[in-house]
Amino acid sequence: MVNAGMLNTPTTDRAYPGFELKRLLGVGATAEVFAAMNLTRHMPVALKVFSPMVSRDPELVKRLEDEAAILSRLKHPNVVSTYGVRNEGGSFALELELIEGQDLRQWMMGTAKELQLIEPKLWVLAQIARGLGAAHEIGALHRDLKPENILLSLTGEVKITDFGLARTVTRVTLTRVGLLVGSLGYLAPEVINGFRASEQSDLYSLGVMAYELLAGEAPFIGETPQTLIQLMTNGRFTPLCERAPHVPLAIGHLVDRTLNPKPEFRPATVWEFEAALMNELSRSGILRFSKAVLAESISASGFEHQTEALREKHLGLITRLKTPEASASDLAEFHRLFPNDEELPTLIATFGAKNSNQLGQKRKLARAATAIAAVGGLSAALSFRSCSDQAAEIHVTQASPAISKPSSTEVAIPAATPAHTPKPAPEKGTLSFEVPDDVSVYVRNELVPRDRLRRYRIAPGQYPMRIEKEGFLPIEGQVDVKAGRVSVIRAGGAQ
Repeated sequence: MVNAGMLNTPTTDRAYPGFELKRLLGVGATAEVFAAMNLTRHMPVALKVFSPMVSRDPELVKRLEDEAAILSRLKHPNVVSTYGVRNEGGSFALELELIEGQDLRQWMMGTAKELQLIEPKLWVLAQIARGLGAAHEIGALHRDLKPENILLSLTGEVKITDFGLARTVTRVTLTRVGLLVGSLGYLAPEVINGFRASEQSDLYSLGVMAYELLAGEAPFIGETPQTLIQLMTNGRFTPLCERAPHVPLAIGHLVDRTLNPKPEFRPATVWEFEAALMNELSRSGILRFSKAVLAESISASGFEHQTEALREKHLGLITRLKTPEASASDLAEFHRLFPNDEELPTLIATFGAKNSNQLGQKRKLARAATAIAAVGGLSAALSFRSCSDQAAEIHVTQASPAISKPSSTEVAIPAATPAHTPKPAPEKGTLSFEVPDDVSVYVRNELVPRDRLRRYRIAPGQYPMRIEKEGFLPIEGQVDVKAGRVSVIRAGGAQ
């Protein structure tokens, strides 16, 4: 609904009580969206003013009010905030957070086509999954998830808008053939066939957007609505890894699963989808870099060749860091944008030698060096598994908005082991942690060394376990260790 790219539309002569309407942002089948000033609170907002055919329908208005009441409780960085409802003079409107930027459709048609890096695209999808997961946790479904309802701000934030409105205005919008065809490719087959929307149908819509963003074209393409529905219902599409060989194999399989016409064969929750994306991004070690690319691609005027601009930025910072005028802020910016660059350790050492008499500076450099050692070099960061790999399995678990909730499975240790492999002592069990590099694991309040995460032997019993990631609440629980068995603990990463 909100066409964030129309921010230069001339000032409107329309009026709405209590607001100064600045400019038209977008027009849909049932509403117009304006950038406005709330004259009471003196703050900029987006005002979604519904057409008379909606405003005059008491049942639709009541549904919209109910949806707004639910969404006003949803405070999440990846969801457009709902401030309240307005019903002035028989004209119904929603007051929303104002997002300056583009919608996902515009980004996909513009910069995303030129963008050679896959990480920012995975990062965008992970942010959508987080917002969707937060909504599902309070019982809110989107029902009309599509690129036009994903907003990308000038500072790189990803926001979902228009939650719930597909259900409330169904009687109006689905009679308009143009809108139906435009949204049809993102609707889950079960919804098209008249069944109730669910978390799984939202997840299907996310999978269609993921395929389209990563492959550059939609998974289902039909000349008529009937042909399109038939393809979707039968699940007939080219696997993502065949269409886009550069996509990591695990991500390709994940997206293909979300497009299964049967909901029970899709990922269990949207958190499973988010965890897989974040696990892949954690292996790359350039999460912050991904957001920087997105922000730059949206805010820069006429920005068409993102990778070339990044190369120029990279070269400029390296050149400056090798001069006497280099400052700590230059080094910090380089580390923020290119945390895994193979030249960074040398630059840190050189810069540290020139500033060895400054204790505070040395501490900053030490922290940067530790971060670099943890994530490895740039070449390793970009070495994703692709479709050409011989085999791969997707190991993802349900996740929370911060860190994936750990899951535990047990596998028996083989009764017979090769002669050169020491047999575990029968009185001990083994814990095997599968976590990203930036996650710390504590058992019995003792940090598990990274070199022992895959094989941490301990006496049988129940022990307190804690999984921590900087900037997020820790996950705490009990782990049950059994003699002669391996307990596998998996947890996905989060930014």
